[in-house]
Amino acid sequence: MPNGSPENVSAGNPENHEFEHIGSDAEWWYFDGQSKEGAVFNIIFYSHLGKNKPTFSLFLHVPGEAPISIHDQVDTPFESTKEKYIAMGEHQVTKDNESLRLRSSGNRHSLDIKFTPVYKPSFVEIEQPGMGWRVEMPKATLQGQITIGKEAFDFSGSGYHDHNWFKDSKINSEMDNREVLATVLRGWQFGRFFGEKDYVYGFNGTESHLLQNGVAVPVTIETVETDEYQRFKFQYPTILKLLTPIGEITVHNQKILLANALVESGKTVKSGYLRFLSQLKINDPTTKIMNGVHEIWT
Repeated sequence: MPNGSPENVSAGNPENHEFEHIGSDAEWWYFDGQSKEGAVFNIIFYSHLGKNKPTFSLFLHVPGEAPISIHDQVDTPFESTKEKYIAMGEHQVTKDNESLRLRSSGNRHSLDIKFTPVYKPSFVEIEQPGMGWRVEMPKATLQGQITIGKEAFDFSGSGYHDHNWFKDSKINSEMDNREVLATVLRGWQFGRFFGEKDYVYGFNGTESHLLQNGVAVPVTIETVETDEYQRFKFQYPTILKLLTPIGEITVHNQKILLANALVESGKTVKSGYLRFLSQLKINDPTTKIMNGVHEIWT
C-alpha cells in the first residue's frame, strides 16, 4: 500500500512501544491535534524522566481562552505491551483496529480521543547519538472530546503522534524532568502543519529532517528573521525558510502558546521551551496557508 492512502494503515508495531524493548534513559509518546475551529492540544505520556514518576501531561489552547496545562505523576507502574499500547493509571492508549484511542481522567479533566492514521509510520534517521524519533502518525484524523471542569471541547480535525527515546550518559536518576529534557533536546526545533500537503520537520545546528505526506525529503533550513523572548534572553526565529528539491517553504512563528523555563540559575534561564502557533506557505500561488505548531528547545 503506498504512503498517503488512509485505508488499512497500521497504527504501528506495538513492540516498538514497549519501554523494555527500547531500553532508554528517557522515553515518551507524544500526541497533538488541532480542531477546525483553531483549538490545539498536545498530550504526552512519559514512562520516566530522571527521578520523576510516570507522568501524563496535557496542554490545551482554545482561541479566546486562557491556556490550560495539566501534569499528573502517577504511582501506577508504566506499561506498554501488545495488549496495552500505553497504560499508566487513569491515563491509557489502546488500539482500536487501525486507530489509537486516548482516554484519561483526573481532578480537573477527562478526555476520550481517537487517532486514525493517514500515512504509514516513518523512522527518522537521526544523527545525534542515542536519540530515537519514530513518527508513528505523520498525520491522523481525530475525533473526540476534552473536558476541563464542566466545559467540554469537541475535536474533529487533524492530529499527529510520535515516539521519542534517548540513551545518554549525561542523564542520571537525580535529575528532574526539566533537567532531562534540557539535556537531550537543547538546540532542537520541531514543527508540523496540515493542509493540501502535510509536513513534519525537526532540526538542530547540525542536521535537518522533513517529511512531506509521510515521506522523507532532503531539506536545508535557514533562519530569515528573529526576535527576542525577553524572559529567556533568547533569540528565536520568526521566519524560517525550508529549502527542498521540490520547492521553497516558509514558516512564520506568530504567537507564543507556551513558555517554560527548564533550567534556571538565580534569575537567569539557562534552558527553556517555546511553543508557537505558526503558519506555513509553499512557494506556489495556488496553495493555501497552512496552520500548525512550532517548538523550540533553547
